[in-house]
Amino acid sequence: MKIGERLGRALDRAGKSQREIADRAKMEESTVSKIITGKTASPYCASVEKIVRAAGITWGELFDEPQMRLAETDARVAREFRGVLERVIDNDTRQKRISRGHSSVVRDAPIGEYDDVEELSDEQIPEEYQRVFANRAYRVITDAMQILPGSLLFARATQNEEAADGEIVVCRLNRKKLYLRRLDRRGGRTMLEAANPRYAAIRIDRQKDRLELVAVVCTIDG
Repeated sequence: MKIGERLGRALDRAGKSQREIADRAKMEESTVSKIITGKTASPYCASVEKIVRAAGITWGELFDEPQMRLAETDARVAREFRGVLERVIDNDTRQKRISRGHSSVVRDAPIGEYDDVEELSDEQIPEEYQRVFANRAYRVITDAMQILPGSLLFARATQNEEAADGEIVVCRLNRKKLYLRRLDRRGGRTMLEAANPRYAAIRIDRQKDRLELVAVVCTIDG
């Protein structure tokens, strides 16, 4: 079966018209029509991909491949892993944009007693982030975690240090500065680790310091 026929069948199953697909894919309706009817025998892969995305189908569905079903636990792990990858890729993209000078945000955010983040108490938390139990919003001020200043963070309020071990957290030290750091409790000590080497790691002295865990970061929305 030719690609045009497969696309035509896929559109029928999805209940989408060629005009609707053309609008969603930002393509000429005539171009979509020629691909689906086979008048364009060897369409560009990019054009086919636009149609597939606009139809809301997968490549597996397009080629009638057997669908792999995941147990709910496996599906949840897969979604969490996808979220991690998306955050890694997004952060990498932002850092490349910064290094190329394409950002208008001040890159050398201040080091010192400035808070790393500011809480946005009136910020509406998107439903997709509420699903991962985010209930607080913050705006990034410094580049301690190599996250673009001005980015939004959505976090889950918690005071459970053990559960937050290894995570990026919002915390307050000695009732002063609000930090955005990675919490590391390995080896019987507690550290606040920055991703940016310009910021020194902070070792918490349990006899002298007061560490108040505020929230664990769920997602970054640049």
